[in-house]
Amino acid sequence: DGYFFSWAADSSAVIAHAGDELRRADADGTEVLGPAAAAFGAPVVLPDGRVLYADASVDGRALLYATGPDGPGAFQIPLASFEGELSLVLDDSGTRLAAVVSGGGGGAGFSPVSFQPTTTDQGGTRTPFGVPVLEQGVTVLDLGNLTLTEDSVLFYDEEPAQAVTFDPDASHLAILTSDGQGGGFWKLVEFGVGTELTPIFRPSLLFTTSVLPFYDQYATSMTPWAPDGSALAYATAAEGDAPPSVWVQDVDPSVPPYRIGDGAYVVWQPVT
Repeated sequence: DGYFFSWAADSSAVIAHAGDELRRADADGTEVLGPAAAAFGAPVVLPDGRVLYADASVDGRALLYATGPDGPGAFQIPLASFEGELSLVLDDSGTRLAAVVSGGGGGAGFSPVSFQPTTTDQGGTRTPFGVPVLEQGVTVLDLGNLTLTEDSVLFYDEEPAQAVTFDPDASHLAILTSDGQGGGFWKLVEFGVGTELTPIFRPSLLFTTSVLPFYDQYATSMTPWAPDGSALAYATAAEGDAPPSVWVQDVDPSVPPYRIGDGAYVVWQPVT
């Protein structure tokens, strides 16, 4: 069923999505916090301790929730609905969220309330509410006070994404996109400016099999971005007799990528 996790803000516990459950694990043991839809990966822990996760709903969709200020086990705030599979990546400041929806219906982006799912409060009363819809593709949201509107949308791209990653100051987002022939390229989004495409490359086998399925989980602990946000690194597959190799791409895609050596996987060490 899969196991995906994120660290609590103070690193005292792990919040995990295991099968159809949301769990909290710390030095004292493991606690089941409640149900969680199988159609998403790693939960996201905000700086204030709130947790973003998904759970099943009605009409073939699922709901993106935020827990209350006391964390999981308190109350849940519905933020948005989606159809398909959801991956979440938070920027380092905890204010911008990239939501990647795949396997669902296409659409025109983030739209206002379009249906009325129901939720059950602690008294057992089923209460209708309306939430915005996350369409297939990549939506970058300003989380603000966790009340999402169309004004919360900083960027939307309807094309499917294999992975996304924010640069250190969240001024750029790199979106790994497939070329449909076994290769891929980075879309480098500069918020408020535009999007540029890098040259096509074939990602290494190690990256595609061991990292891509869990990229939302790894996004909180490792990064391909240089600490100053000037470039990102990636590993390409072996070609003929040539081994896998590591390349660096400048944030300005007009600067050609350059090879720095052999290697099947690469991350950038943050400044300490």
